[in-house]
Amino acid sequence: MCGIVGIYNFNNEKINSDELKNFTNSLIHRGPDAQGNYINEAKNLGLGHNRLNILDLSERANQPMNFKDRFILNFNGEIFNHKELRQELEKKGYKFKTSSDTEVVLISFVEWGENCQKKFNGMWALTIWDEKTKCLFISRDRFGEKPLYYFKSNNKFYYASELKAFMFLKRENIPDFNYNNLVYSANTSIHKDSIYTEETFLKNVKELKPGHQIIVNFDGQIKLKKWWSTIDNLQNVSKKYDDQINEYRELFLDACKVRLVTSDVKIGTSLSGGLDSSSVLSMINNLNSKKNIQHKFSDIFILNYLNDFDDDIFGNDLEYSNLLDYDRSAKKIINLDLEKINPEEIVKIIYHQEEISGSDGIGPWYIYKTMKENGVKVSIDGHGADEALGGYPKYLNYALKDVKNDFDLIRYLELYYIKLNLNQTLNFKNLKKIYLNIFKNKSNKKNNSYFNIEEKPPLSYPKDEITKLNNFNFNLYNDFNYTINPYNLKRYDKYSMAQSVECRNPFLDWRLVSYTFSLPTKSKVGKGFTKKILRDVMKNILNPKILKRTKKRGFNPTNKHSMLKMRNFINDTINSKTFRENSIWNSKKIKLDFEKGLFSYQGIFKILQIYFIKKTFNEKKI
Repeated sequence: MCGIVGIYNFNNEKINSDELKNFTNSLIHRGPDAQGNYINEAKNLGLGHNRLNILDLSERANQPMNFKDRFILNFNGEIFNHKELRQELEKKGYKFKTSSDTEVVLISFVEWGENCQKKFNGMWALTIWDEKTKCLFISRDRFGEKPLYYFKSNNKFYYASELKAFMFLKRENIPDFNYNNLVYSANTSIHKDSIYTEETFLKNVKELKPGHQIIVNFDGQIKLKKWWSTIDNLQNVSKKYDDQINEYRELFLDACKVRLVTSDVKIGTSLSGGLDSSSVLSMINNLNSKKNIQHKFSDIFILNYLNDFDDDIFGNDLEYSNLLDYDRSAKKIINLDLEKINPEEIVKIIYHQEEISGSDGIGPWYIYKTMKENGVKVSIDGHGADEALGGYPKYLNYALKDVKNDFDLIRYLELYYIKLNLNQTLNFKNLKKIYLNIFKNKSNKKNNSYFNIEEKPPLSYPKDEITKLNNFNFNLYNDFNYTINPYNLKRYDKYSMAQSVECRNPFLDWRLVSYTFSLPTKSKVGKGFTKKILRDVMKNILNPKILKRTKKRGFNPTNKHSMLKMRNFINDTINSKTFRENSIWNSKKIKLDFEKGLFSYQGIFKILQIYFIKKTFNEKKI
């Protein structure tokens, strides 16, 4: 896994080698094992690469990688079917100098052009320079596991794996902040009303959306194309549910298996005690017991928030994690006390997250930080299952709406029971909590009154035509492809890569995703549970208590716990001179409403994220 950057000057201005070096160094956390730069013969194109050694640890596999002095590859990612593609290319007469997937990517492009993307099973952001045509080809993986940003300014084109990299360009080339988008992010929820956009909080800097490619021509033209749509790759599935279980099991098993391929580096996983992460761990241990794999987990990381008062609602993750077979892997419990976290560490997390999310990211940050301290370079995680299989309680409302339209009373009652089971127990204490949260959320809807900037929604980006899907699958598709899932993948990529750890996600294997979105609603929700088919696949592998678990906190503490423990940090920030003198907002109103308890934790933390992103980006902190 790596960090990549590039500069293309259209006016034949020579690449400034110092600028390229600083641009490249800004992402050294993504690849501390090796660094390389490439400047073409005309000296108007420069590529920078920071490498995290995982496949083929030799120097021969360093990048940017050259093929016959014509094609130059700058690649961030992993191609899990690279061995099969290598064999196919060898039959066509190609010879390889390395055992890396990087060389397979490069020669695949030489052989198949842009169609190579559809042959890849993996995650990537990559660029290939063609010295003959003077064109730069740029591609991002299907679902957005690896980030990529770009912008064009003053006859120059720039791209990078992270937004912060653009702040390390020459002063005249650094983009300004897009304050409108910062404010918009503070006033919207990724779960409800955010707009799918390619805009970012840096002016003119765009995010290359998942499943897209661009070709940058020598005259500065940028041709954008969507090469992947999940809706166009649905499959014919058996109508028999037992057959669906077998087919899903085989796909999930292989998705786990191919993600274990490394060159003798330590593999770990983050375990929450919930269904998704437990399924990944148990499926891989099941593979290992059958001697079908060469690698297994070296360390299992379990996060424990000390003094979290809401365990009565979510259940104790340690209790559930102890029900799993670790297959002799080392279990490492991370006991995290928010009161003992250095404020500078929180600022660092905000800097690396690069999102106005309202999430402090402390949980995943310390998981990957502990992984790095233990020598783990690859983490196999469970992202994507909730959005593909309907794991969140809100999806029951959509399923109920579909059934109501069909006048199926028995199915309606079944789904309503699941909905009740997923919600908190409706006692007086929790009703009071729900009421207070509603009040606070209403206050946060007025966040625009805190800002001295007129808010305008960013330009929306086109979505797939999915109106033929029912309410349940329509909302799953939207969350998986446009909102929650891409948002989570960007954050977790940056949390992990800040610690030089690579995340791999079996539930995001494109074969499994295409199959899952081809399944009917009844295969995903039924018999008292969401994610029905996954529970049935894991029936003889997972402990029944985990299979029946419905409430899970995940890798973040509860809002009540965070607000209590982080109050001093928040107070110190909003009372600081630089915060009070910032012209973006009304600091007096923010302070007053915080003291009155009118902010939710997410609401006040979004404002802190704006403050610290602007501050750290300008100071160029790493």
